[in-house]
Amino acid sequence: MKKTLLALTVAAVATSAQAKIELYKDDVKSVNLSGEAKVTLTLIDDVDTKDGTGEHDKEYHFDTSGSISFEGTRVVTEDITAFASFGIERTDTHADFNAIKVGVEGDFGKITGGDTGNSLGEVADMTSDNWDSVNELDRGIRYEKSFDALYLSADLQTHPDDVKEDVWNLGASYSFDHVKLAAAYSNAGKTNGVTSELIGVGAQVEISDLTLGAIYAEYEAAVTADNFTNYAKGDLYSLKANYQFTDEFNAYASGTFNSEDGSDNNSEIRIVGAKYAFNSEFSVAAEYVEKSFDFNEKEVVTAEVSATYTF
Repeated sequence: MKKTLLALTVAAVATSAQAKIELYKDDVKSVNLSGEAKVTLTLIDDVDTKDGTGEHDKEYHFDTSGSISFEGTRVVTEDITAFASFGIERTDTHADFNAIKVGVEGDFGKITGGDTGNSLGEVADMTSDNWDSVNELDRGIRYEKSFDALYLSADLQTHPDDVKEDVWNLGASYSFDHVKLAAAYSNAGKTNGVTSELIGVGAQVEISDLTLGAIYAEYEAAVTADNFTNYAKGDLYSLKANYQFTDEFNAYASGTFNSEDGSDNNSEIRIVGAKYAFNSEFSVAAEYVEKSFDFNEKEVVTAEVSATYTF
């Protein structure tokens, strides 16, 4: 649940969907490849805290990341298609397999097992564009079904040890005209008699070239570590505005505010950014982020520019 609450505060730069290279295709099966390479220049990377713990003011520096993804499909019957996908991602000096999933889909819907992501994304997507990547390590089983403008999702995320409870999530969205409405619920079981759960709602509206998004969530969580249990209960708000000036250029701003009941452990994240897409494959972006945490009077400021190529 703590991971879920953290992920809900993430609002990321809008990214274009990766193109797919068709490696093989016949009447019953296909294999596709896609990838991304990104170079980031961090101009500001400052952390200030009340007691000086973890403070730094790093010089400007370059970072690189890259990933490739494979996806395959196979017709099982006239009504059922099986699919599988996985990715290989490199960050810093490590390369890891991720987003590994296998499933089937048809008129009955879509059933996926593995790194399925979770259903809270239906709400988080109102103000965030990278929910699936943040939560791609959630491993379990997920069911999805669309009924025209109505989308439903349910999933169960499991843990191999007895310390963490399994988490189940529900999500739904409904789209009409230029409006999308969403709701989601998450339950992570009981810890010392307290049920860790979250309920959230969201909305997104397109007004010409302007897109506005908002979410609201209430949560209660109990997390045990090293024989200590921490409790948290509060509200989360998030707002985002994106303006598409031209087909190539957009700018956005977002704010996320977490308020815990009966404590000073509140936090805020403020983001402004812009992106220019030369074409569907190559783009450059700039982003400025401020984060503040009242509990330890921590302030984090980052500013970066990046170039991304997708294929």
